[in-house]
Amino acid sequence: MEQYLPQLCHIVLRNPHISSLAKILTDKSAESIHFALLIFWMLHSIPNDPEDENQLPEETQKYLEQLQGMCEDAAVR
Repeated sequence: MEQYLPQLCHIVLRNPHISSLAKILTDKSAESIHFALLIFWMLHSIPNDPEDENQLPEETQKYLEQLQGMCEDAAVR
């Protein structure tokens, strides 16, 4: 699953209505701190430069932060 992590993070971020995929990623994060850190940093690496014309919409940025928090919480449990 790790080999597809960049694609999975992209899918879950661009399609927030697919909550089952986000649940799978957070459940996996709860099982492995290594996996949680991979997801956290993968999501953290997504640039959001305010001067970039391809920046994330505000609601997507909020969802990104929510996903990072969910992975963090899952890893700490």
